[in-house]
Amino acid sequence: MISKAGTKADSILIHHFDRSNRNTHDQLNVIYELALKGIRIISTDGLDSMNPDHREKILEEAVTAEEYSIRLSRETMKGLKVNAEKMLHNGGTPPYGYVVGPDKKLHIDLAKEPAVKAIFEKYAAGLSYDKIIEWLDDNGYKTAKGETFGKTSIKSILENEKYCGNYFWNKRSGKDFRGMRNSNKLKDESEQYHVIGGVPAIVSEELFNKVQERLRDNKSKIRNHNGKNFYPMNGKIFCSKCGAPLKGKVQYSKTNKNGEIIIEGLLVLNVWS
Repeated sequence: MISKAGTKADSILIHHFDRSNRNTHDQLNVIYELALKGIRIISTDGLDSMNPDHREKILEEAVTAEEYSIRLSRETMKGLKVNAEKMLHNGGTPPYGYVVGPDKKLHIDLAKEPAVKAIFEKYAAGLSYDKIIEWLDDNGYKTAKGETFGKTSIKSILENEKYCGNYFWNKRSGKDFRGMRNSNKLKDESEQYHVIGGVPAIVSEELFNKVQERLRDNKSKIRNHNGKNFYPMNGKIFCSKCGAPLKGKVQYSKTNKNGEIIIEGLLVLNVWS
């Protein structure tokens, strides 16, 4: 709303304030930012964001809208939990290599199954993402959207435990109070729903675990590189007191105007906290 208003508008007409935003903080922030530009928000029921007498009612509508959104989210989660207990697909695009059947469960897509197997087998054998993508292209395999595979999509497949037959739901953290989501943060195990053997497996658990081991090794190697600096001992040296891994760190002199690097010995070790 703020970006579309620009500097030419002097007022914005909306249906109701409780329909413009479902987050009280964001609602008030929009009103504030527009007020700084001299722009008022007017609803069809006569509320004016610049009228001091209307602020209490606007705030009330904003709070009511947020409370409704929270209740709706809870009810939606209840329905999704019921689906998870039945190991049904809980919406969204199914993982590559699967289709959603009439029973709303995941079934193997026989046309794409060979591609999924090849991705796991080739990565476990030591092939790079680029080589795997090249093989997929040469054999006519495309993503669900009909596009060429990318490194991100390959990595997403390799990390998805559904391919070895494990059903999971509610694994990733939801949005926080700011409406921001951290997809790398996992929920507490008590909130997750996990069933071993709940999905038809495309690859064996042994192959999947072998792939996860290589992914972890590669991730560790990447962390050992920091720009132009390489720390081969990262993750291999541990503190004798607390057991924490040690990491390399380049120290810059605060007095050297040329920004020359000062390294204590070959490697500066700091406890990774």
